[in-house]
Amino acid sequence: MSAAVAAMAFSVSAEPKVLWEAPSAEGVLTDWGKPVYSLTAADAAQIKAGDKIVITVASADKELSQYPQVSIIDGTNGGWPPLIGSIVNEACEVSFGITYDIATKIHENGISFNGNATYISKVMLEEGSIEVGPYTVWFGPKQCAWGDGVSIPKEVFADVKAGDKIKVQFDKSASEHTLQIILGGWSGWNLPTYEAWKYDFYTVDEETGWITLDLVEALAAYVVGEGDEATTYDAFSLLKNGGVVMQGPCVVNQVLFEPAAEEPTVNYYAVGSFQGWDPESPAVFTFADGVYTLVAEKTASMKISTMAGNWDDFNSATIAPTDNIGNGVFKFEVKQDYQFTLDFEADWTVTIDPSNQTIKFTTEDARPEFDIYLRGDMNGWGVDEAWKLTTTDGNLYTLANVSMEAGTEFKIADSAWGTINYGSDETIAPDTAVTLVYNGNNCKLTQSVENATVEFNLTDKTLLISTGSGIESISSDNASAVYYNLQGVKVANPTKGNLYIVKKGTKTSKVAF
Repeated sequence: MSAAVAAMAFSVSAEPKVLWEAPSAEGVLTDWGKPVYSLTAADAAQIKAGDKIVITVASADKELSQYPQVSIIDGTNGGWPPLIGSIVNEACEVSFGITYDIATKIHENGISFNGNATYISKVMLEEGSIEVGPYTVWFGPKQCAWGDGVSIPKEVFADVKAGDKIKVQFDKSASEHTLQIILGGWSGWNLPTYEAWKYDFYTVDEETGWITLDLVEALAAYVVGEGDEATTYDAFSLLKNGGVVMQGPCVVNQVLFEPAAEEPTVNYYAVGSFQGWDPESPAVFTFADGVYTLVAEKTASMKISTMAGNWDDFNSATIAPTDNIGNGVFKFEVKQDYQFTLDFEADWTVTIDPSNQTIKFTTEDARPEFDIYLRGDMNGWGVDEAWKLTTTDGNLYTLANVSMEAGTEFKIADSAWGTINYGSDETIAPDTAVTLVYNGNNCKLTQSVENATVEFNLTDKTLLISTGSGIESISSDNASAVYYNLQGVKVANPTKGNLYIVKKGTKTSKVAF
């Protein structure tokens, strides 16, 4: 069994996507018991770690509550407490960073947007530009100032222990980056970066742009000063009771809370073209700081296992992805005989985090353009230049003027059935986006098409066979129109200038809104 893994070393910011908009500019009044807007777990899958939810607050009513606020709720039926929230006193935009933990929860339970005594007029999704991982507890960027900074709640540090680390990434190119890290909240222990030289557990790396607090055992009772001026701090109690506050003229990109590295209880091994597919002499992952890493040079597929030996041993404990968290990070499980097929041949860095059961694939190599064909009954399953898809960006591949009969079976593939080999367990209906799977079954067309356009998105593996019938094909239907984006996600408020799949009654078409 095998599957393709899409992974990139970076993400590119795009225009925010409107998820929901109020009927009027005045917005909708929030009430804890009645979510303003919700997404099911399936619909919330479009929100990835590193993205931001931007909520537009039209106004706040201090007469209804002394502390008006907006929040993101776990689930669609009023889960409590909120995953993240913010107190607001006036019209504004509030940005919430989606961390790894938040993404995992909303992918399981869905997400709601709510609050108290605020009028929300819009909810938007902004694609992230900062790579975040399982230990990121906050990300921005944010221009901090005195009295206006970053706050990490105490709940994050409920299980803090000696050996853990707090790491802060700052913009080293900024003209000034003085930061005060206060353990325990505003009245806690102030550790300004300009005094980091005083402490052997506190470092500021100007070259990499990282501040690191090593929570060593001595911080359980650390004495500052001498004689009557001496003060004893318990860093662990301060964190558990008050969290962390950061302030000062500094652009903060993200904050990590890394647990102490545990001694490895299992090894991970990999085989592939980079080492000759030899399970008896596999490549061995390197363990450091709680994670396993491996660089696989010039490879497009591999198997990873907790067992070395002959093929029976190796295949008995291979690991496979179960959930795409985003930014190249996947939840995984151990199962029989699984093979990772990557987007393209490159030098891939593979990182396994056993504490969070995740695996990550990244590469600095640019993705090449592929020779991709429509191969099936209509051309004898051969490689025919007349059935070759073309691309202008290396991502969206298209083929125009396609005619096929109902029942035609086909796949999207390269000439060798190698890196590109995509099919589906679902039937393919015209004007309906379907996500294909690597090495999947043959696609089967539900009805005939003439002069259609085939579109295959190499990033999210979606296939769309567009007939170009237009909006007039559904104008005679009295049913309400339902809009979907090209990934098949339902859109409540389509925006001008975008393409959508429109379903009205029994008819479906692709239109420019």
